[in-house]
Amino acid sequence: MEGLEVRASSVPLGRFLELVKLASILDDDTAMGGAVAEAFTGLFAGFADALVSWNLDDEKGDPVPADLAGVMSQDFDFILEITLAWMDAIASVDTPLPQPAS
Repeated sequence: MEGLEVRASSVPLGRFLELVKLASILDDDTAMGGAVAEAFTGLFAGFADALVSWNLDDEKGDPVPADLAGVMSQDFDFILEITLAWMDAIASVDTPLPQPAS
């Protein structure tokens, strides 16, 4: 994804925990089709809500909107990778922590 720049905001803790729950459904080997589809839809909608901007163009060179329609127009693997990276980033603690935190 050389050159791709994605800017997304954080989300309130309650929304983040909802997204974590949706992501956990995707790891459940016993989850059935409808539940999995709902989990992906909710996860990608959560990412789209937080998406501020990106420099993504479609095959014709036109900008892809930084909204749910733009997210849903992309390849599954591509959006899943970006969404999971975003979730990891907002769940991480910046280091070093500001003082007096240890």
